[in-house]
Amino acid sequence: MYDIKNTFSLNHMGRIGPLTKKIYQRIIICFCIFCAGFSALYLRIGLLGRSEELTETAIKQSRYTLTAVNDRGIIYDRELVPLTGEETEAISVILPSAENAAEVIKSVPEPRRETASDLLARGAPFLLPGVKLPTVDGVFVFEQQIRHSGLAPHILGYLNSEGQGVTGIEKSYDAFLSENGRQVELVCTLDGLQRPIAGIKPDIRESGSDRTGIVLTLDKEIQTIIEQLGAKMLDKGAIVVMEPHSGEILASASFPDYDTADLSAAVNDTQNTPMINRAFLPYSVGSTFKIVTAAAVLEEGIAMTQVTECT
Repeated sequence: MYDIKNTFSLNHMGRIGPLTKKIYQRIIICFCIFCAGFSALYLRIGLLGRSEELTETAIKQSRYTLTAVNDRGIIYDRELVPLTGEETEAISVILPSAENAAEVIKSVPEPRRETASDLLARGAPFLLPGVKLPTVDGVFVFEQQIRHSGLAPHILGYLNSEGQGVTGIEKSYDAFLSENGRQVELVCTLDGLQRPIAGIKPDIRESGSDRTGIVLTLDKEIQTIIEQLGAKMLDKGAIVVMEPHSGEILASASFPDYDTADLSAAVNDTQNTPMINRAFLPYSVGSTFKIVTAAAVLEEGIAMTQVTECT
């Protein structure tokens, strides 16, 4: 039987050649260094595993926050009747899994199935706006605002693709409306491949209010009436209804109007220019102002036969 103890004994080393002896010594030294290094590494890993800071960082890296609903503050008329956000639509949040993939694909409308299939294949949580899916495991359905109903587009304005106000009240009070809407967030726990970990439900967080907003002097009922009348009787023009004592605008409509949900059609209509607000557009007063100048001439007693050359 081979005696390994005898192999590394001093007596044995004394009987072997000098070169072989050095090789054995180096092997023993390397082995000791390796053991010391491995022990230090093991201790270091143990210390790191006990670090609260690193543990917290690892938890944060495995968390993913998905904003499901990000509504803006409401715009009201003078009677606190909503002019925006009256209607809502469903928005589905999907945490992909082998269990819900088939049900999601089956329930998504045909034109959007290919997109949904690609998102499911990626494995990361995603949104499907305007789709109400059955509430199976890993699927959550919420309601969000349909921002505009089509009333008073020239006054209320519209949003860009990032949800920021571009014109009208939406632009003037963009910061306030953005900060005072309802939000719903899902905090999901993901694995290293950014896929939801099975069995861990997301933390659903709701904040803000669905009632906070801005009150205008407009009257929704009067605004609806003038828009219906103007659409029938005016090709181009404007109707404005004011309260004579205070000067408050009760209704204001410009014609033709435009659909905030189809801005490309309005921009491309260069003949009718529907995005121009003709109610607030500065016009040249032209001949109507001659009455004012004629009255001034009569008051000053200037001869009506006097000729003045205006360059």
